[in-house]
Amino acid sequence: MRSAWQRFALLALGFISALSMVPSCQEHGMVPWKRVSGHPGRILESSNQPVQLRPYPYPYHAMLSIASDADHQTLRKFNQIHQFLNTYDMTPYGRGLGLDIADSFFIYNGSNIQRNIDVGGVPLHQQLAYFYGLSLKPYAASAIRHYLSCGWIDSLHSYGDFSTVTEKGTRFHRLLAVKAVQRMLSDGVQVPVWIDHGNMANVDNFGSRHLRPFFHYQMGAVPQSPYYHLDVTRKLGIRYMWTDIDSTSFGLKKVMKPVHMPDGSILYGFSRYTHEKIGSRGEVLWQWTAGDLDDELSLVHLRKLVREGKSVVVAQHLAANQEFLCLPKNAVQALQTLAHWQDDGKILVARTSRLLTYERVHSQLHYHLLQRGRWLEIHIDPLYDPVFGKHWPSLSELRGITFYTPHPMHTIIFVGSTRIPDGQLVVSPSDGHAPSIGIRWFTPHVQNEAVVLPKVL
Repeated sequence: MRSAWQRFALLALGFISALSMVPSCQEHGMVPWKRVSGHPGRILESSNQPVQLRPYPYPYHAMLSIASDADHQTLRKFNQIHQFLNTYDMTPYGRGLGLDIADSFFIYNGSNIQRNIDVGGVPLHQQLAYFYGLSLKPYAASAIRHYLSCGWIDSLHSYGDFSTVTEKGTRFHRLLAVKAVQRMLSDGVQVPVWIDHGNMANVDNFGSRHLRPFFHYQMGAVPQSPYYHLDVTRKLGIRYMWTDIDSTSFGLKKVMKPVHMPDGSILYGFSRYTHEKIGSRGEVLWQWTAGDLDDELSLVHLRKLVREGKSVVVAQHLAANQEFLCLPKNAVQALQTLAHWQDDGKILVARTSRLLTYERVHSQLHYHLLQRGRWLEIHIDPLYDPVFGKHWPSLSELRGITFYTPHPMHTIIFVGSTRIPDGQLVVSPSDGHAPSIGIRWFTPHVQNEAVVLPKVL
């Protein structure tokens, strides 16, 4: 029989063990839980809950991302485009828009296609990439790391451009992936989004092999293939992948879902809007270059997105144009209209990784309520993520999560028993449904982050 001291020690150990299951305050930028009134807490019955999740951060009714592929990108074009998209500086297109739009990048250049991609006769083999050719010699590596850190890039457009004229043969192999990941991890690179690229010579693709025979050339997730790489690629922090499928849906309630890969792993696959029409022979009439932006971002599309309360990831190739001004006038006007819709509180424009993370967390969020006198406590529970497992959401993951509540000034939010500081919360008036309290969305970053590198065009 245990002594009183032994029973006390066991109880203490159990309490310490329980505390270890909640997120640390230092890790998540939160403050410790404290009792907010002397009244005993009362768990509210689910049928009596005065709290609901708002679909999007206040005051927005929809969310939109532009996911641009790195094809034909040069540093000159990249800087010109993103100074207009992401800053408020004066640019050749007029005042910048201050939008949160991120781009993608190549690691290697392995194409045998001969063509020019920019003014002055810049050849394809000098398009923007982390390494030069198929070597490990840095090309635009420092610029790409900078843009990853500041948010102008958040996606990897496969291991590079391996397209060939005949679509047969490839210069890609597993060792290229292994060496690239080793070097990039030592450089501190993490990138959350993967987007397949190019024609059938790009055997490192893996987004759609499971869907239909046409995609059987995609070997990146097939373990017995000499082109298999997904096991090492995931070390770069890849969470989401474009499933390489065309889509006419401008707006979905959910743009992504878990996808089981041929090697047994699971990733989130997301949809991109790519076109509206089909040709007379059933072919896809792609709408994903800058000249198509006025169709993609038409008023009909934007109104429908807001009316239905949906999200969309718009596929683009913003740098495909060889002209000095990459964006034609109709594209500039379409982007200016989109910025106005964000300014008016209708559509939140977010980089692809942020839109996908918001949807992932919002769709998995569970919480319970505790009433302490006049104070209502919202306690966010662990996420049960089918891809990443059970975990407590970080403050970054929770950005934008908003709760309808009748008395937001008397509502506080916890992750487990860790209170989110008041400075990270925003209280909003009724939008016609109810007032709300939410976790602040990301602070806009509109600083001009453009860099120039010697010998990189």
